[in-house]
Amino acid sequence: MKQTNEELKALDAQWLEKFNAVVAERDQYMIKCEDLEAEKKALQTAINQLLSAFMFGGPLRQADIEEIAAQNHLKLVTASSQRKAAAKYYPPKEESES
Repeated sequence: MKQTNEELKALDAQWLEKFNAVVAERDQYMIKCEDLEAEKKALQTAINQLLSAFMFGGPLRQADIEEIAAQNHLKLVTASSQRKAAAKYYPPKEESES
């Protein structure tokens, strides 16, 4: 079966549209991965700082923990009734150029 030039152009356009959609989706995943890398680094740094302070600096106060969390762009969430705490990463805001 021989395809006409117009049919081939239509197939090419369909293929290109699907390809561009796949590339756009891949780009979104890559951006998410970059965001997760920054969060991972912040959490690792905070854990290392907390462990160092705990093991070599004596007792940790809540203010010390909050300061370390803030330095690493983390916000602490607590549920005192369950005696649980969690940290949520908030990426640093990019400074606007003046």
